[in-house]
Amino acid sequence: MLDIEELRKMQDDDCCSITEYEVKKANEYIELLKKERENTNFPVAGDILQYTDEYGTYYSLAHIEKVFKTSEEIDICEYPSTIFIEKSKKGQICFSSSNVSWFYADDSKFKKVGTSKKFFYDLGYRFGCFRFLADVNVWEYSELPPNEPTTKTHHKYRVKELTAKNNGYKYLVVELGYIPMEFGTDEEYQKWKSTLVIDKIEKREHDNVVYIWAKK
Repeated sequence: MLDIEELRKMQDDDCCSITEYEVKKANEYIELLKKERENTNFPVAGDILQYTDEYGTYYSLAHIEKVFKTSEEIDICEYPSTIFIEKSKKGQICFSSSNVSWFYADDSKFKKVGTSKKFFYDLGYRFGCFRFLADVNVWEYSELPPNEPTTKTHHKYRVKELTAKNNGYKYLVVELGYIPMEFGTDEEYQKWKSTLVIDKIEKREHDNVVYIWAKK
């Protein structure tokens, strides 16, 4: 059971002041989350999914928002930020996460890989919200065949060869989440490429694009 000092240490600058009201709510949620995960071998809403999509992009903390029992599908947020939790009148827990990147998947293909602590948010007694950590299950799911490179283990570079030099550059290299690199000549581009440990190259000749998979 959390006490008031433990819960206060979990807050960030945007959270509200912690009182016994927030402590009581947090402990109720923690017990409900624990109970939902007892004696089950299937994903539960609120769990974490380590997900790899069909393009090899790896999401280490995807959020399972809802489990549809009738269709055996689950609603998943790839990039969750603030995940709000609430309890329905029937005592069931539900979630609402603030993001726009979603997909549906068949949970029968998921593999349990462990447990982890995860932050959940709720409204406090006064203005603002509070957060707490709770244990959830962690699952793994990939849409790729085994041994294919992913962004978990590899850099994925998108290389565009420009048909006409743009500001003196011939090659534009982009990696998701990083500042683009530009090379003015074939020699500069090949010199950079020689520094990589390349496992796979995917060519898209119709638009002068190449994807390079290099080990991290």
